[in-house]
Amino acid sequence: MRLVAATGLLLSIYLVRLALSAEPAAGCGPGTACDLVLRSRWSSWLGMPVSLPGVSWYASIVVALGFVGPRVPAPLRNGAWGLACGLSCGAAAAAVWFLGVQAFALRGWCPYCLGVHACGMTLALLLLAARPLPWPALIATGSAGLALAGALPLGQWLVPPPAGVVIEHVADERGASATDDLGAASPPRPPEFHDDDLVADRGHDARPLTAADGPPGLALVGGRVTVDPAAFPRLGPADAPHVVAKLFDYTCSHCRTMHGHLQLARERYGSQLAVIFIVVPLDPACHPGMREAAPEHAEACELARLSLAVWRIDRQAFWQLDDWLFATPQPRPAAEARAWAERLVGPQRLSAQLAEPGIERQLRDHAAVYRACGAGVLPKLLARRALIHGDFASGEQLCEFLEAHYGLVPQPARGAKTISTITVPPRADKN
Repeated sequence: MRLVAATGLLLSIYLVRLALSAEPAAGCGPGTACDLVLRSRWSSWLGMPVSLPGVSWYASIVVALGFVGPRVPAPLRNGAWGLACGLSCGAAAAAVWFLGVQAFALRGWCPYCLGVHACGMTLALLLLAARPLPWPALIATGSAGLALAGALPLGQWLVPPPAGVVIEHVADERGASATDDLGAASPPRPPEFHDDDLVADRGHDARPLTAADGPPGLALVGGRVTVDPAAFPRLGPADAPHVVAKLFDYTCSHCRTMHGHLQLARERYGSQLAVIFIVVPLDPACHPGMREAAPEHAEACELARLSLAVWRIDRQAFWQLDDWLFATPQPRPAAEARAWAERLVGPQRLSAQLAEPGIERQLRDHAAVYRACGAGVLPKLLARRALIHGDFASGEQLCEFLEAHYGLVPQPARGAKTISTITVPPRADKN
């Protein structure tokens, strides 16, 4: 029993560490079902990681089991058995709750969470089978543990979850101290920021740059990453005072949430904010450095290729495709996305663009930007002196954050310039 309790304790400690960092769990890549569980609203309780009370819970069981030996005085031993039984029954009840959440609400499984739940249920069964106390005492302590565990779902329902983001403020490349700043008081923007809202094509070989590639471009995250704005889709005016780059994947569930949050922000702040789109497929088929091929991301590369190909052909068509890809709770199948892209730009033009080597090179460069930002979770927002990992609990929380820390001011709705309406295009010509 001590070994089972210690295993539950170690797993809970590991989950707390994950909750307090931007790192994905081992074997749970960004956007996988496991990642979805660990970053869902059910992963917090009263504003803290739900695994944190789990640590104290299992630590208490471990301590209690240390006082059940034959040499311990009977009153202390019986009290320790009662505490261990009550907490184990509570752990088993919590396991049933979270198994239901994963099965019916999230429709995904976290192996580390399942390990913790297995420990709780095993402890309860072992203690009931051993029956160290009379049945009335076991029933009393078990009922107390169940009642205590009932505070878990109640707290999750009543208290909104905190924003699931980790905000990293960094010094700029000149060594200045970090500030809460997206764009103001920054070095002058490079000359690439003098085109129209959708930048002109600079050729099929236009590439994003990392810090090692050279000085031209827009420096982000304190100079850790430098990007060529003309090599990416950009939503917002060229002279926007606040510029962020979004790292995302079309098969990432949290990226779908952030997509809606940023649309709300663009509508609210209008010309104050521009967003650069950098697609990062979480699939080793086109992403050097990715170690696992999660089933959730099986078509990530194909969707990313389609989006970049459409962007190179027709800037306006890209925004229609982008909104269409994010319009459903689950990722669009690649075959449907291909058909929609062909309808937007024509099958022959799309096929010709997909055959261009520049798309694969651009995806490799996107992956380099992702690694320069520490890899880990998606989405990410890159500002000039800040790096934001993860997604906010709501669009309102994102807007509150931008207003409180970066000074953005809500504008009339007509001031926003967004492309958010999906229209059914006529089939394009084949030539």
